Amino acid sequence: MRNFLFFTLLCVLAKLQAQEHGGIIGVKAGTSISSFKGDSDSEFSSRASFLVGAMIESKISERLFLHPEFVLSSQGAKYKHDSIDEEYRLSYINIPILIGFQVSERICFVTGPQLGVLLSAKGESEGQLDQDIKSFFNDTDLSLSAGLSYKFLSGLNLSVRYNLGLKNIVNSNLDSFRGELKNRVFQVALGYYFKNRK
Repeated sequence: MRNFLFFTLLCVLAKLQAQEHGGIIGVKAGTSISSFKGDSDSEFSSRASFLVGAMIESKISERLFLHPEFVLSSQGAKYKHDSIDEEYRLSYINIPILIGFQVSERICFVTGPQLGVLLSAKGESEGQLDQDIKSFFNDTDLSLSAGLSYKFLSGLNLSVRYNLGLKNIVNSNLDSFRGELKNRVFQVALGYYFKNRK
């Protein structure tokens, strides 16, 4: 809870800074390709889903800027054992607080921590749909995020990003595996800034 309040406070401060110093606000939507990484022999395959959110960009210096986001992200993984197919669908509110570096006039590199707040967790196995498995998972996640973005003159923004989970996301053993699991998420998104970057 303290981490959530801290990250939320950073987002509010970033918004105020954007308003005061001519920052830009935008929206984004795209695809997330996610999986789990475990410390056992269990092998998970990736699952494709969606993301949608808002972003703020506020300059720190000529080349550096602060880039917080508030993103609804559908994640999870697929798993097969003993000829049984399973799918885990986790919905997060992700709050990355990123520092960006202007590589060139249009290309930027961003990196920083990301807090994830779990909204729901559903499982599917042997035709049983939408089983509520949220009790098996921790309420929060922590990741390290890094990626590149390209800004078009029109205000559109194309970004690719990888989120490396740092925290165990399960709080109890599921039947399918033993040990810890961490999120692994690759994202491709198209965004739009309401005020074009010069």
